[in-house]
Amino acid sequence: MHTYDSYGRPDTTTQTLTGGAYISQVVYDDWGRAIAQKYTSAGRTKQFDLRYNKNGYLSAVERGGQKLWNVSKQDAANRPTELALGNGLTQVLGYDPGSGRLTSDQVKTAASALRLDQSYAYDGLGSVVMRTQYWDMNGFIEGFTYDGLNRLETSKIGGATQTFKYNANGSLRSKSGVGSGDYVYPQALEQRPHAVSSIPGYASFKYDDNGNLTSAGSQSIEWTSFDMPRLIKKGDYSSSFVYGSEYQRVRQDRGDGLSIVYAGAQEVELQNGTVSKVRTYWPMGIGFEVDVADKPVQLVWTHKDRLGSPVALTGDDGQIIEQLAYDAWGKRRSAVDNTTPDTVDGVTDHRGFTGHEMLDQLDLVHMNGRVYDPYTAKFLSGDPLVQDPMNGQNYNRYSYVLNNPTNLTDPTGFALDCSLQAFCNNQAWAAFEKGMDKANSVYQKASDEFKAAVDQANSYFKQRNSKNTESQHRASLLVRGQVRQTKE
Repeated sequence: MHTYDSYGRPDTTTQTLTGGAYISQVVYDDWGRAIAQKYTSAGRTKQFDLRYNKNGYLSAVERGGQKLWNVSKQDAANRPTELALGNGLTQVLGYDPGSGRLTSDQVKTAASALRLDQSYAYDGLGSVVMRTQYWDMNGFIEGFTYDGLNRLETSKIGGATQTFKYNANGSLRSKSGVGSGDYVYPQALEQRPHAVSSIPGYASFKYDDNGNLTSAGSQSIEWTSFDMPRLIKKGDYSSSFVYGSEYQRVRQDRGDGLSIVYAGAQEVELQNGTVSKVRTYWPMGIGFEVDVADKPVQLVWTHKDRLGSPVALTGDDGQIIEQLAYDAWGKRRSAVDNTTPDTVDGVTDHRGFTGHEMLDQLDLVHMNGRVYDPYTAKFLSGDPLVQDPMNGQNYNRYSYVLNNPTNLTDPTGFALDCSLQAFCNNQAWAAFEKGMDKANSVYQKASDEFKAAVDQANSYFKQRNSKNTESQHRASLLVRGQVRQTKE
């Protein structure tokens, strides 16, 4: 249930779920800014206070008088360049002076020892071509290349290169490490042209009449009437989902006895029906706190990459609790040797690639509106929206963010977000630029030929005019001579 204040702004949201009622409340100041967010459950309220600087930008978040983080330095564009974290660490951010793109992100101790070191390099379209991630001592440098439509073509770490190829309609044709051959799709004029039928050496894929994947190898999926997964199984693991009146998922029940209740910024874990843990996420996604019965509250700071994926978690002592990494398409990766085995799971938090919930037992990413498989780089169901009708690649209902996963994100599962790049429709823009280059070349050639023709014509008329002038002069002399002869 939602309530609103006299200005029509969201005031409270109440969800009655397993374990009782969960209430979220927003408090505003005279300027209409949110200055506090409150979360109430089991008779206990957690309040987070939001502070703003003199220019109206959010500058700090506090909890019970403790600053969880605050902006200590900003540049001329009001971008934060240094943040002081409540666990004694400092985050230092660097930007390209021309484009404003993030180029460096470091987390340091008071003694300037690096806990996390990230950096990025970009091409002319704003696509990242190199990223580095280092936690204390271990880490990696990864390079990327793109094809003519700005789709990810290669990912390289050290001597290992992954290659990705595409069909003309935007469907992924092959992906290094997946199966033993090219993806197989329906024949021309058959239904669901973008839904993969099989991947040799991996699995065959089946769909229902709405285009929802129902089976792929050891994976099986049952769907609701509104095209959301009701039950997903993979081998010995399973998860079932319950949805609310707004079609949002409110509960997940796993086959191992763990249940998760989703109540806004709070997630409640139950083990065999008994509340075992409550996780409350702080405003602005900088961290969360964990409540476990008969134990002190655990404060956890989240450190993310440029896509919003958590890559490190630190505790209130400033030490790293967990190192997290993902391959280019979002599959969990070992932070030690860069491998991507299915056994790499999140321990402290379920959030992962681009900030979405990782269904680690099923090797999937729940993106709210749809569920995504980072192994095949496909959604399990078709996109009901065509976000950009002018871009042919956008008609592919199963592809992930126009096959540009290193630069674009999908916050809802239905529509990509391009805020990390200068142009949202990068594929169309890349094609447009190539077309303009070709058009300019043709125009320049035609212009040069036209100029040469004009010069030739001018030369002709100049010569002709010169001859005409000479003839006229001769005629004039002749006429004058005749007149003079007549007078004589």
